[in-house]
Amino acid sequence: MLRLEPHPSQTRLPDLDLQVRLSRSAGILSLSFHLRDPQAEVLLPDIAEHPERRDGLWRTTCFELFLAQPGHSSYHELNLSPAGHWNLLHFRETRQTADSGWTPQELAFQFIRRANGGELTAELPLEPLGLADGPLRLGVCAVLDTAGSGPTHWALVHPMPHPDFHDPRGFVLNIT
Repeated sequence: MLRLEPHPSQTRLPDLDLQVRLSRSAGILSLSFHLRDPQAEVLLPDIAEHPERRDGLWRTTCFELFLAQPGHSSYHELNLSPAGHWNLLHFRETRQTADSGWTPQELAFQFIRRANGGELTAELPLEPLGLADGPLRLGVCAVLDTAGSGPTHWALVHPMPHPDFHDPRGFVLNIT
C-alpha cells in the first residue's frame, strides 16, 4: 500500500487517510484506493443509476491515475468517480489532448462505501491504450472534496507549488 498526501498548500484533515495498491498482470492494471474517513469529511456523490463517461469529474471527489511510458511525452488520464462515472483521456504532451483511438463504452470499477470511508477498485485493460508491453510510469492521485476545506488534492508527490496532477514529475511510480 502506498500513501497519498495532500498538497502542502492545503490543510490536512487529521483523520483522513488515502492509500492505493496497484498490480499488473496479463495486460491488466488493477488498482485499489482505500479511503479512511471516520469523521465523514469527504463529500461522496450518490451512486449513479446509469454510470457513464463524463467530463469534469475532477471538480469533486474523484480518484485519478496517469499512465505514461518512460521516455515518451504522451500519457493517459483515468478519472473514476465514486458515483460510477468515469473518463479516459489521452494527451500527446502535457495538457494537449489527442485521440487515443480507443473510446470504451464502460470501465470495470466499483466504489464500496464503508462506515469509516470507502474503497474503489478498478481493472484497466492496457492493450487498447498501447501500454500492454514494457514498463509504465504512473501518477496516482485524487481530489477529495471535503465539507470543511473544499476540494483537496492528494498524490504520491506534489512537484509544483500549486496542485497539478499533469506535471510529468509527479509520475513517480514505476511498474513493469
